[in-house]
Amino acid sequence: MLDEQQRSRNRRDPVPARPLVFLDVKHGSLTLQDIHLAFQWPDAPSEKAAVMRVEDGDLTVRDCTFSVAGKPRDGVTLARFLALHPETGRCRFERCYARGAKMAVLDAETPGAQVLFENCLFIGDDAPLLQACVANDRPTRFYAVRSTMISGKELLELRPAKDAVNSLGGTGVWPTVFDWLGWDVLLSRKDPEFGGALLRLNGNLRPQQLHWQAVNCLYAGWGNLLAGTTTIPATDLAAWRRLWDRSEGEEVLGDPWPTAVFPEMAEVPAKTYRTAGSLVAFASSTDPNQPLGCDLDRLPPARDNWLALTFDRYAVQTPALPDDSGPPEIPVAADGLFHGAQVDLNQTDLGAYWETVQKNYRLAPEVVLRLSGNGERLTTPLHIKGSNLVLYFEPPSDKKEGEKTKEPLVLVPAELGPAEAFFEVEQGNLSIINGNLRFSEAGKGRVVPWLIKIRGGDLRLFRTRLEVPPKDSGVVFRGLVALEGSGDSAADRVHSCVVNESILASARDAIAIQGIGARLLLAQTLLIAGEDAIHLTLDSFAGKANVQCLLDHATVSARGAVVHLPDVKQAGPPAEPL
Repeated sequence: MLDEQQRSRNRRDPVPARPLVFLDVKHGSLTLQDIHLAFQWPDAPSEKAAVMRVEDGDLTVRDCTFSVAGKPRDGVTLARFLALHPETGRCRFERCYARGAKMAVLDAETPGAQVLFENCLFIGDDAPLLQACVANDRPTRFYAVRSTMISGKELLELRPAKDAVNSLGGTGVWPTVFDWLGWDVLLSRKDPEFGGALLRLNGNLRPQQLHWQAVNCLYAGWGNLLAGTTTIPATDLAAWRRLWDRSEGEEVLGDPWPTAVFPEMAEVPAKTYRTAGSLVAFASSTDPNQPLGCDLDRLPPARDNWLALTFDRYAVQTPALPDDSGPPEIPVAADGLFHGAQVDLNQTDLGAYWETVQKNYRLAPEVVLRLSGNGERLTTPLHIKGSNLVLYFEPPSDKKEGEKTKEPLVLVPAELGPAEAFFEVEQGNLSIINGNLRFSEAGKGRVVPWLIKIRGGDLRLFRTRLEVPPKDSGVVFRGLVALEGSGDSAADRVHSCVVNESILASARDAIAIQGIGARLLLAQTLLIAGEDAIHLTLDSFAGKANVQCLLDHATVSARGAVVHLPDVKQAGPPAEPL
């Protein structure tokens, strides 16, 4: 969208396009507290793009992190600050971590800003980290305390205002347009190639118009300390000190730091920039046991693998769809095991039949039951353990001349015995083809919490209807399907619920998934829920939840949530998205 907005600009239009700004405040103040913002910019124009822009107000950013990835052609600025009046020109960054190769932290676009950086870590590369517009009538002031700022080319760039008068005052002294105070600050350049400037003056700005004060500050890796109308190389610290009329308070190192190359700076953890044992390991002036620069332990934690969780394509593992509506073969084997049968439910109760089978036979690993019958058939709830069950509902036989149209077979739970579900499966799979399950419309049946409940296996529904409308649901009913995940974070160890060309209608939840290690695929399916369509309950876990929900040409309507994920207690940051 951002790219298209810039592409659509009419270059012949004298009115410039509006800058791209995420938070734009005019004649008011902005405060950000405990905000963690991460974004990736495409390889597209980004002229004047900014996260924040505050005009005629104050800006406070506290305990925040900013991660800027991608390749914006013109860079992205975190904050553009316009101080129009002396009483509303305060900008403050406290305990903030900002990182990004194409990122600038601050551009004070009008003179007069009063800026404080306290215990901040700023990591940039191509763009100057700090920029300011200055003028004689309203000096701009930057104060940096216990902070670390690392850039690849330039750190601070000053430019004169368009209407600025660059001349000596009546006393013969250059008026101060910019004031810098650094205390326990590390200002470093990380590019191993020679170059870069700590301070660059653009236009006709002169160093005599600046006031620079440093207390226990270290500058590392800069080719020049000053560039512009006057140049002072980093090898001439004495000239730098003479310029500011100082004899101490800062040191210069020729070697850059850090020298490590990171493929994506926007994901580098703050701990990478610890100075202990490095060439920039100097002590703080307030505590000799603490290093100079930012106290990294006081920074808010930043997400280190956020690109994989957001912008990177995520590998989706799709379960195989059931798509054969034909009758499955009943295996024939002389092994003494029960492999299946054809069952006429006009003559028998399926649940009672299943209990008899389990008493008289050992079940084969897979059992196929081909069910025939007409209309509603009361059935004792089934409990299957340690075997895979395939239920095939035979379509009604062709109507003979003079006969009434036969209703398709529908299974409803009977009132006999307690049960958690109509079909409850443990350590096995359940497949239903052409099925129809519901509660009795005639009120002769019973209500159970779930139509289907699976633990330790998979559920596959093809051309099947699961229906519990509000008038039949009662107070016990909870939902249509309950699936328990594998509890494993490995991608190949999951339990699945696959629904193809089916209808699911529930007075309450439709599908409930408990625990990690689960897959849900709805394809060519209509799902209607009186409460939540998909309810996920994830136990405390570390790393990967290993849960994927895929909807392919599915229609979902829910009075509650389409996907409901309650709060999850995690042992650590997630390693992949749901």
